[in-house]
Formats: sequence, C-alpha cells, structure tokens
Amino acid sequence: MLQELSLPINIASVVAHREGTCPGMNAEFGRSAMNYKGSCHCGRVAFEVEGEIEGALACNCSICQRKGSLLWFVPREKLHLLTPDDAASSYTFNKHVIKHRFCPVCGVHPYGEGTDPKGNAMAAINIRCIEGIDLAAIPVTHYDGRSL
Repeated sequence: MLQELSLPINIASVVAHREGTCPGMNAEFGRSAMNYKGSCHCGRVAFEVEGEIEGALACNCSICQRKGSLLWFVPREKLHLLTPDDAASSYTFNKHVIKHRFCPVCGVHPYGEGTDPKGNAMAAINIRCIEGIDLAAIPVTHYDGRSL
C-alpha cells in the first residue's frame, strides 16, 4: 500500500498487486459491516473499527515477527479511537512513512497507520487486540516480508 517496502501497511500492496486483492481488506464495506472493539492490554489505547474481517496478514519481517501481529487492513476512517490519539506512542523506522502505534504503558501494538498507493489513509489493525473474535476461524495469509 505504501510505495516503500517496509511493514506492515505496504505488504498489503505487494500482495494486492500480485494477487489482485488484499488479504484482510474488504472491498465491499457496505456488505454487513460489523463494529469491533479492541484495545491494548491495559486499556490505555482503545478503539472501534468497522468492517468485515475476511482474513489477516502474518508477516515475518523484522518488526512483525517480533510483534506477532495479525493485520487486518481498513480505510483509516473506519478506525475510531475511543481514547485520545496521544494515548498511543508511535514508532517509525526505515523511510518513516508507517506509524506503528503502541501503548507506552503495556507495550502492545494495536494498530498502525499509513497510506495506500493512491494516497488514501489506511489502518492496519492487529486483530489479536480485538475483543470476542475467534482467531482460529480467520484465514491468515503468511507473507515473507523478510525477503524484501
């Protein structure tokens, strides 16, 4: 989704260009979209997100492997913070175009922010932070981000 090849947001672009679709991103948001609630472990960073989780992306790049995130990509306007934006800290690396958002208290990474190739704001939701979902029922696409 980003023009550079750092993670997590731009991996969806790589997969989308290769397969013609983006795992974890529902192109038909009007179709029975649900509202999900999520947070970091301590609750300092909380959010709601609207959409249909059809899949997630697991990546083995340097940061994703360490975080263990399962990422679901949605337009940024579908992510609604329930806590102040400054409750989350940001980490950037490489070209500094992806904001990896995390809780400065408990250290959990609930989401990231970036843009797609057309300049649209996107969010990469760590579905491990969403309440009440069956992670085992969600298809996961494994991506070899380490080889980029």
